[in-house]
Amino acid sequence: MMTAGPGRSAALGAVVPAREFARRPIWRGVVRFARQKPLGFAGALLLLAIVFAAIFAAQIAPYAPNATHAKARLLGPGARFLLGTDEVSRDLLSRIIYGARISLFVGIVSVGVGTVVGAALGVVSGYFRGTVDQVVQRLMDVVLALPALVLAIAIVAMLGTKIVNVMIAVSIVLIPQAARVVRGATLSVRQDLYVDAARALGASDSRIILRHVLPNVLGPIVVLATVTLGSAIITEASLSFLGLGTQPPTASWGQMLSGASRNFFVIDAWLAVVPGLALCTTVFSINVLGDALRDAFDPRLRGR
Repeated sequence: MMTAGPGRSAALGAVVPAREFARRPIWRGVVRFARQKPLGFAGALLLLAIVFAAIFAAQIAPYAPNATHAKARLLGPGARFLLGTDEVSRDLLSRIIYGARISLFVGIVSVGVGTVVGAALGVVSGYFRGTVDQVVQRLMDVVLALPALVLAIAIVAMLGTKIVNVMIAVSIVLIPQAARVVRGATLSVRQDLYVDAARALGASDSRIILRHVLPNVLGPIVVLATVTLGSAIITEASLSFLGLGTQPPTASWGQMLSGASRNFFVIDAWLAVVPGLALCTTVFSINVLGDALRDAFDPRLRGR
């Protein structure tokens, strides 16, 4: 009977844990993740709470986001208004909860589109190399030549100030980073023996990419999508702050820091603190979760 030597064990090392993990109950993986990465687990819980609040905003928010209240202008936190009111007597807590919908929706859709398109370009570029690789990478260089926020502003300025156009702009900004990361992972996977074996058995390029290359670069794609979600939310808030994103009176964290509200920051700095804390908390939870997932997917960092 043939026994697996050190070389064979090393070659299978990246495959066996994934199969074993697939057979384990989900709750065991969650418990293990919580023990090994408590900060990342806390970030995941915080992010889930924010997503839950955004989905059920109509049931959780004490008031409608644009409802005004007589004689309640620029009030501080209190029993009736937990986070106070703004310059037109609207409840800040309700607007923060409803604003999470815009930020998360724009962020998730933009990251999803940008990551999928960038990953497809990266896999094609890294697998076929040659002329295809050169053309794709030079296009990515052109996009990367401009700062991300400047490029997003230019795209929204050309397309118009709509939520759909903001998502298009943020997606285009995220494509080059995804393409570069996935291309590097694809170049590494392409040199593995099982890819050569599949090619020797007559497998087509599309089959090799879908069955062998893509599953083995899925880890970096998941980590990249998690990490860039925070950047997408900040970009949307920046565009709204500049008047190119969400338009009044729609509740949005970036829009709450823009427009006429800026004239009242000197009188009541709390107007800037509340949406600023919401942005910081959301991005912090996403970043610590992304770092934990990166450590979990990277075998070199699992022991740290």
